[in-house]
Amino acid sequence: MGGVSGLGRAVACKAAELDAQVMITSREQDKLTEGQRDFATAGLHVTGCIVDTADVSSITAFF
Repeated sequence: MGGVSGLGRAVACKAAELDAQVMITSREQDKLTEGQRDFATAGLHVTGCIVDTADVSSITAFF
């Protein structure tokens, strides 16, 4: 799991390059869509999910 920006995105990108199943997260749909588009343009497949990773209850509800 990684984010759509920063360190989380870099980790998600590296994992996707290694053929791992990767999920990226964002609080905002437009940023999530843009991130998925960027990964797809690079030939990488990721799953996107709207979740606030700063909110423990949001993460708990997701899993």
